[in-house]
Amino acid sequence: PDGSRINAIIPPLALDGSLVSIRRFGCKPLMAADLVTKRAMTQEMMDFLVAEHVPVQRIGFACASLTSGPTVGILLGSLAAAIHRELTPAAVLDYGWRLPFLVGGVFGLFAIWLRRWLSETPVFEAMHARKKLSSGLPLQWVFERHLPSVLLSMLVTWMLTAAIVVVILMTPTLAQSVFHIEPARAFTGNSVASFALALGCLFYGRLTDPSAMRAPC
Repeated sequence: PDGSRINAIIPPLALDGSLVSIRRFGCKPLMAADLVTKRAMTQEMMDFLVAEHVPVQRIGFACASLTSGPTVGILLGSLAAAIHRELTPAAVLDYGWRLPFLVGGVFGLFAIWLRRWLSETPVFEAMHARKKLSSGLPLQWVFERHLPSVLLSMLVTWMLTAAIVVVILMTPTLAQSVFHIEPARAFTGNSVASFALALGCLFYGRLTDPSAMRAPC
């Protein structure tokens, strides 16, 4: 009744002997962020779900926040590297290597607290209540009906990924090797640019929302 399944595997597929396991649903349903973390879905798929189910007047800001998030993550990683650079090798071996884990633990606890306020979309809840299953392959249905939009989103995603990797991650190295800029100055400039990009994504994403573009009376 609870959806549990028995899975059995025998040689030659079972390398260490026959095995029987019971697969049960978790007490807490998986959220979209859990699926991305466990690589059951890509970040682009999550972006699509957000754009489809967020209120119309907030689509721009919601999608912009998904773009701003990785930039903030890169910025935090750079700050952690800066802390290590300021420490002596002995200090790094003594306690410095623990600092990124402590900071990550704080963000992990915050994510657990934030997860309490998350819920599935109304569309998913309605489909779950009706036990509505997709007939055929969902990916094939999307390609058949929305191929131009899929290709456009793939192109934009590639451009965004290339821009983040080249501009944000490679700029400090290129600034030092090509323009002979001091490492400290290159790092500071890159950190300021990353911070501005994160805020700029949110600002311009908000401007694209219909409510923000509405002319004043």
